[in-house]
Amino acid sequence: MISRIGLIGNLRKKGLVPLCRRIMNWCQRHDITIHAEKELYQALIGGRKTSILNPESLDSCDLICLMGGDGFLLNSCRLLYPTDVPVLPVNLGSLGFHTQIEPEEIIRVLNRFHANSIPTVPRYLLQVASSNKQKKTHTEFAFNDILLVKETRSRLIHVEAYIDGIFIGKVPCDGMVVSSATGSTAYNLSTGGSLVHPDLDVMILFPLCPHTLSIRPIALPGKSRITLRHVTFKDREEAKICIDGQLWRDIQPGDGFEISTAERPLLIAEAHPGVFYKKLNTVIRWGASFVRKP
Repeated sequence: MISRIGLIGNLRKKGLVPLCRRIMNWCQRHDITIHAEKELYQALIGGRKTSILNPESLDSCDLICLMGGDGFLLNSCRLLYPTDVPVLPVNLGSLGFHTQIEPEEIIRVLNRFHANSIPTVPRYLLQVASSNKQKKTHTEFAFNDILLVKETRSRLIHVEAYIDGIFIGKVPCDGMVVSSATGSTAYNLSTGGSLVHPDLDVMILFPLCPHTLSIRPIALPGKSRITLRHVTFKDREEAKICIDGQLWRDIQPGDGFEISTAERPLLIAEAHPGVFYKKLNTVIRWGASFVRKP
């Protein structure tokens, strides 16, 4: 059962406030306390049993309703991590591959969760620890993928790759992608990588436009440690690191990055088991025929 619920939403979405009102009315009928993030709280002008969501109240919640598009979920996972509170992603965007609950079914889904009839599934995040010549380290988290990629005007770059400390190759390429299982339908898909069910604790390593014919994507156990290092052979080999397509960091030749699965997963309330396969057909068009019926 739910006694406390958290609300996090993308204020740029027109349907956010009406959706929150519906959730708040449902919560009031069931005597459930509401915690809304600060900006959303101000947009809703408070309400009965409503307070501002902070790190302390976040961990006391039984469920977090996260309302926005897939990109909003990617950004929010870094704010939520490492909470153990289940997240219910509600789709206010266009694609809805990860945010699979539609606004019109929110009350029905909340009733099911309140009755303990919706399971939670782990989504394994990536973490990247970067180190430079000054031996300063910094850790970031990603829901989908981490890229070491060339600058726009750069020639191709050279990337050394290691798995669990074992050297596997120095690749001339436009960049290197490390994807989580959840992110296999994102950048990994567009580069020709394998589709992976999001329940699996694996990582996928795949170079972008490698200048070789011998490269194939590699699926690795989640406990693996992938180390990428940017090395230069010629001038104009400039590179950046990109996290979920949202955070960009400048890097210098010789900088290294250790990528692994984060220690704790993000828990997602899975209201529609099997929807992953349906999305493959309806969104990505896997298996769709291009032959028109007469």
